[in-house]
Amino acid sequence: MKKTLSASPRRIGANRLRPLMLAMGLAGCTTLTLAQLTPRVIDPLTLPDVHRTVGDIKTSTVITESSAKLTITQTSSKGVVESLNLSVGSQAWVDVVAPNANSLTVLRAIGQDPSFIYGRITANDRLFLVNQNGSYVGKDARISASSLVMSALDIDPDYVANDYAKLFADSHLVFTMNPDACGYGGPCDSSVIEIDAGAKLVAADGGGVMLIGNQGVRNGGEVTTGSGGDITLVATAQAGVDIGDSGFIKLTSAKDASVPDVSRDFTGRTVLNTGTLDAPNGAVTLKTTGYGYGQNVFGDPTGLTTRISEGTLSGVFNTGTIKAQGMDGGQGKVLMVAEGTGAVAVNSGKIDVSAKDARSLAGSISMSAESVLIGNRDGVAELLADGPNGGGLITINNATVTGGESNSLIHVLSGSVLSADATDNGNGGNIKLS
Repeated sequence: MKKTLSASPRRIGANRLRPLMLAMGLAGCTTLTLAQLTPRVIDPLTLPDVHRTVGDIKTSTVITESSAKLTITQTSSKGVVESLNLSVGSQAWVDVVAPNANSLTVLRAIGQDPSFIYGRITANDRLFLVNQNGSYVGKDARISASSLVMSALDIDPDYVANDYAKLFADSHLVFTMNPDACGYGGPCDSSVIEIDAGAKLVAADGGGVMLIGNQGVRNGGEVTTGSGGDITLVATAQAGVDIGDSGFIKLTSAKDASVPDVSRDFTGRTVLNTGTLDAPNGAVTLKTTGYGYGQNVFGDPTGLTTRISEGTLSGVFNTGTIKAQGMDGGQGKVLMVAEGTGAVAVNSGKIDVSAKDARSLAGSISMSAESVLIGNRDGVAELLADGPNGGGLITINNATVTGGESNSLIHVLSGSVLSADATDNGNGGNIKLS
């Protein structure tokens, strides 16, 4: 049985949204100036400038006329390397050697420049690259680890105090915005993560890739995990991450910078995927906690938000390919969630959680925001949850519609395909718009 929604517009609460103009001088507001990172030319042999290490860590550097390599050897379960810069030139290689895949190595920038990564970084353990000034990964860069976290939020001061005592002792870690410490071009105006087209980020089987930005995260490259791994792109002011001994990493919380009864965070935050995210039998999550009417640092390549607002809105956007397909008996899921007033979830690309064989299950796709838009002005937007023995689940959730008059909407443009088909036997799945 087939359950496919195709070439049929669906519109709920179709009032045109009005952009909210804010007087930035008002008390009780938290807002930031937004800026994308501009790629910078650096010496091809550039390596991180190690300032100090915490834990059982040794470093060695070999530089020739045509190559440079920094080897970080860790013999403990956790270790930290502080660096004045965290950039890697196109002919440079940073290699982390740890006891096993469950170990954790943190490379934390303590200078005032963003990271520009054009070369290679490898690690046989969990690798955290932390730079509150932002990170840019160039088109030829390659980063691989058992699990990888790149954060433009700094490590919370409680975890840094006393030589990272809480980080070493705890199975949880908090990343937080620290505007007083940002030094590049003004207060935290470049705290984004950007992955350029052609770059590759890879995690091992069961591992994960997590990209954490304040104003935004943009992926134009190829991010992949092995079977059962998770990919998370999140833009927020504070992120909690589980870092237990199992080797997994998991986003446990994401909060904006609002303080109840004191101030409200009006920062626009955007996650944009124009490349490929691929987590077979795993989960892919795109998430923001921001103000939808705040400035979108990356703009809207879909052009769809202009259908509902006179300005570009912030939220989660996919124009590329997101896959969490089930294979070899597995199942995957994709979540696009934009929390905050006026925030949007937009898909003009392809999201696929289909089962690839009869032993596997079709997965689930969930899009949730105040306004959800699906469509492609020049092609076909697809949400696919098909399976040989049964369809999966597609849920489009207008997060703020509770009845009565509302500016919120779900808009599925003509030509879009939402499919939860049973391609051989069994029943079709479910497609829910609510």
